[in-house]
Parts: sequence; structure tokens; C-alpha cells
Amino acid sequence: MMRKKALVLLLLVGSLLKAKGLSLPDGPEVGQVAPPLKLSTWLQAPPEAAQGWPTGKVVVLEFWGIHCGPCVAAIPHLNELADQFKNKPVQFIAIAVDEVIEIQRFLKKTPIHAWIGLGPSTEYLENSPYRILAVPHTVMIDTHGQIALITDPDGLDAETIQECLDGKLRAPNDEQIFATDKTPSAIKFFHSDGGTIPGVIPGQYRMGIKPLFQVMILSQPTNSTPRSEPVESWNPHAMTLQNVSLNKAIERAFDAKQTRIVTETELPVEKHDFYISVPPDISRPKNRDALEGAFAQGVAATFGLTVRRERREVDLLVLKANATTLGSLSQSTNPRGEYQVEPGEASATDKPMAALAGLLESITRKPVLDETGLTNRYSYDIKWEQKDARPNVAGVTEAVKKLGLDLVQVKKSLEVIVISKMRKTSIGSEYNNERTF
Repeated sequence: MMRKKALVLLLLVGSLLKAKGLSLPDGPEVGQVAPPLKLSTWLQAPPEAAQGWPTGKVVVLEFWGIHCGPCVAAIPHLNELADQFKNKPVQFIAIAVDEVIEIQRFLKKTPIHAWIGLGPSTEYLENSPYRILAVPHTVMIDTHGQIALITDPDGLDAETIQECLDGKLRAPNDEQIFATDKTPSAIKFFHSDGGTIPGVIPGQYRMGIKPLFQVMILSQPTNSTPRSEPVESWNPHAMTLQNVSLNKAIERAFDAKQTRIVTETELPVEKHDFYISVPPDISRPKNRDALEGAFAQGVAATFGLTVRRERREVDLLVLKANATTLGSLSQSTNPRGEYQVEPGEASATDKPMAALAGLLESITRKPVLDETGLTNRYSYDIKWEQKDARPNVAGVTEAVKKLGLDLVQVKKSLEVIVISKMRKTSIGSEYNNERTF
């Protein structure tokens, strides 16, 4: 699934006071015309579903995924509502983020009383017309094709749907506000505490403050009880990390695995909050350079450390194919169609070789490069002896060999994130000498 992403809690005045939205702050809002969705495949739907929203009906869009616990938990509630309004002009549409074959297999065990749509518009973040940060995400569209409600399944009930049917559910005129200090219970699968807008300090949106550029690092007071779990939310030009160590913040800000971070100095172990926002680059919407640069300068000013990308010769592992590979890769006994990882054992179904390399990297705690040249998807089980918490690279290598693959230890040039003490110079010149953004 996706990187488990951020959430936005949208509070509307009046009858929508409890509504909760899970989209980016610049996504479509209540009162606007509902963006169309490009859906290439429909299940449990008539042919006219491909023509667009049913005219003259209230439409409930539910964005969900079969591997999302809160999404699956909400199905009985949504089915009950769909049954209650089945003889009224209300249409429930479940927008799935999974593959068709996965949905069909899921429906055999868990019925969904809705049309089900799949296609390119089911992506997250900037690729979604609804700018979705996390699922489950519910959007109700009124009979005129305007967004009447943005919430999650817990925020949808029969009374609200009936109000929309009766034309009583109206969007306030520029009166909606954002809050960032509460998490809808249905999405604690993604955030164990503290709903956040990426890059925004809690409370800023309620005060009408929407920063274009902001770098804020806050220490956790020593006399307070720390939050039990970290909170993370981000997009390509903003990031919020709450209750995390500097080491973990660097990993998230640079989107780097811990195996590819070189630490040349001792790092503080205390937990901090990080809020970074930079103006979005319209020409390069997915380029994170500016975000990395702002974060690195904040770290330099706060901790006296430089964080930079650099190519170095490092010890790593290379996954290679050999003459027996295609004959040895066999069907996995894993029935769930997903990763299973336990001490001394791992399996996956229908995954590319790059995914296996990533899995091996987490097991061996060394960088692993995929040089198999294989482009198909495979299923596999591997087992090795695991006596303690230390990685058994030799055992994993032997286990991989049974798949007809070689895991070779080499020294090779690799881009890594280097953390070191800052030289005695100005903060700006110190970092800019390392990399220009």
C-alpha cells in the first residue's frame, strides 16, 4: 500500500460541524462541483456507470482498499446505509485502490452493496482529483453535482444523507475551517495520534495561517508525557513529523532507508517535532529537493549538523539471476497475496524482483541492488536460521540461492545520506557547498 500518508480534519459549521475530510488542504471543497473520476473498470454496476455520476441522485463516493483495516471495518456500516436508501435516489460507489482480481476475490467473502469503480483516478495525493491523503475517505455529492460533505465512514449517517436528499445540507460561504488537533477514530490505522496537515503547526489553519514557507523544529518539554506514538504526514512540498528522533526525521525527510544513511557523528536521542513547508514547484510537482534543502538547513541551525546526499563506495549486496533462476522460482504457499515476514522466514505473492531486493535489504540491514534483469512478477518463500536479532546474511544468501538467485557481497558506488558535524562556517554556505538546490 502505499506510504501510509497524512490526514486533514475538516470541520464545517452548522449541521456539518462533525464532518471530517482526509484530503490535501488545496483539494476540492464542500460547495464546489465534484471533479469527475477516470474509471476504466466497473464491477456490480450497469453500463451507464461509465457515463458519469447518476443525474438527479445523491452520490456517496467511498475511497477504500482491501488492505486497509478501517476501510474493511466500515463496510457493514456502509452496506446498512446503502440498504436503507436502496429505494431512494441515492447511489453508493466504492472507489477501489486495488487490482481487479484482488477485488473480485475479496467480494466472494465480503459483499459490498455498491457499484465498484477502478482506474487511474484512484491514486493518492496529486494524482487524485480529490487530493486524497488516506483511506477511508468519503465524499457525498448532492443532486446538483456539488460536493455536500467530505468525511470518513464514521461521519456518514442516515440523517445526513436524508438532509442532502432534502436539499438542506448546504456548504457555508467561506466559513469552513481546518483543525489539526484531533484524529478521526476510523483512520488510526494511519495515525496513532494527532491528525496533521503536512508542514503546518497545529492550530495554524484555524487562525487563517497557511504558510508557503516554514521551517520549525520544536523540542519536547522534558516535564511532559511524550506522545505514545510518532505522527507523520507529508506531501512533495510539506512535511510534519511529531515525536520523532532526529535520525528518524532524516530518514523520512530524505525518503531514505536506514541502510543507506551514513552517520559520522553522534546524534541527539531526544524526540522533536518538525514542520517544513516550501512553495510547490508546479513544473516539478514531485521534486523534493527544496523540501530536503529546507530541512537540512533547519538541522544545521538547530543541531550543528550537515545532512547531504553523496556517492560513496560502500559494502552492499547485489541480487543476481543465474542459469537456474526461472526454473527455481516457484509458486508461494502464502495464501494472502501479500508480504509475510517472521524471524527466519519471508514470503510474498506476485511481486517484482525489486520488491524482493527491498525485502532482503530490510532483513540483512545492508543495501541490496536488483541486478537480475527480470521484469516479471514472482511468488516466493524463503527460510533461514535466525538465532537472535542480528542479521544472518550467510543464511539469507543460502535461502535465496534455493530460488535460483545469487546474493553477492560487493563494494560499489551508491548514493547515501551522510550526516556529519558542520564545519565552522555560515549555515547557508556550509550546506550549499555540499549541494545546490
